[in-house]
Amino acid sequence: MQKENAKRQFFNGLTLLVLILIFQSCKVSKLNTSNDIVNDITSNIVSEEKLPMLAFFTCSLAYDSIQQEYKMSLISKTVVTGKIKESIIDSKENKKRELRYSLLNEDSQVIFQKYMQCPLEKTIEYVDESGRLQKKDIKLDSTEVYLRIYLPLEAHYLSFYMQEKQLLLINLKN
Repeated sequence: MQKENAKRQFFNGLTLLVLILIFQSCKVSKLNTSNDIVNDITSNIVSEEKLPMLAFFTCSLAYDSIQQEYKMSLISKTVVTGKIKESIIDSKENKKRELRYSLLNEDSQVIFQKYMQCPLEKTIEYVDESGRLQKKDIKLDSTEVYLRIYLPLEAHYLSFYMQEKQLLLINLKN
């Protein structure tokens, strides 16, 4: 009998708590005027435009040995709001076989550029039969390139270059 009374009191208390929470959430706030609504919408649009933007790209890169040229195509593009953690790695100087990417403004002027090692060229380490550590350079026919980059508001295009030849131009505003 005491257990039933304790259960009943517990459920009554729980029901009372739920009702209080429901009434608190249903409070009527001050009605917005039409000007207040327009100002809220405008400020949300402006603040969204000023948020930092990130872009994630997946591209395919291949070397055509017959025509002796590099070919690149876009697989996917995703643009979201957010920030990239600061990197302490400096960009390298241009070397003959590095892949360069550049952000361009609407007049196709470079506003940012960076070099990355050619993704088709890899160095692997292995242990040979005598137990010594060896390195071997290999060249792939094709691979996928993944890029995560901060997009300034003035960036309109992303361009990829290899050996000073443009491989791919991506419109960032579409």
